[in-house]
Amino acid sequence: AVHVLDVGLALAVAAFLGSVTYATGTASVEGMLSGVLLCLAAIGLGGPGWFVLLLTFFGVGTLSTKFRYEEKADRGVAEENEGARGLGNVLGNAGIALVAVVGFAAAPELPIDADLFRLAFAGSLATATGDTLSSEIGGLFDSPRLVTTGERVPPGTDGAVTWQGELAGVVGAALVGVLAVAVLGLTRSPPVVVALVTVGGVVGMTADSLLGATVEGDRLENETVNLLATLSGALASVLLTVVL
Repeated sequence: AVHVLDVGLALAVAAFLGSVTYATGTASVEGMLSGVLLCLAAIGLGGPGWFVLLLTFFGVGTLSTKFRYEEKADRGVAEENEGARGLGNVLGNAGIALVAVVGFAAAPELPIDADLFRLAFAGSLATATGDTLSSEIGGLFDSPRLVTTGERVPPGTDGAVTWQGELAGVVGAALVGVLAVAVLGLTRSPPVVVALVTVGGVVGMTADSLLGATVEGDRLENETVNLLATLSGALASVLLTVVL
């Protein structure tokens, strides 16, 4: 059961932040509305902690996209539409998280530990947060290398990484892991949860880079690559939990 005040507060906060992102040019109308609906689904089917974790991803993603945007635009590595996120971008990065929160809501009727859905949610958002930071921070540095061969390539090349961007991505994934301990009510020990979520985020980031270097552009759109990467991060966190 979700109290009406929780829903009202979530709607007010999501609508306010959605309006801010639209007014500042960080989201299109479709991106803003889809973000608001995702936040409502998170608090309605999961709870306030899920809402906080989702907002953290949107906040970090928005700030990192706008960080030194003009410089990234001059280098040819900035997001299109002046960094405004659309429907495809929102669903590509948070679609797996939505599936996880729906699964969590149905967990009492399924023979599956609810913690696995919590970890899938956190692992997917760790991937999305880490990948966004990796791209936005890494794009400010020269001499990126292709993840598959290690050769130097021009900035903005799909599948290219810098050590600065990778470090920023790991920090972002770890941040989600720390917050997951604080807000998701996982039953495992805090260090283990942080490690599971961080590793899941790094696995997802790596999958994104590998897909970018091999199939993005010719066969897959960026949004599809993001979706597959966040799925990889979610599965990595879950599978590590099962194995350990």
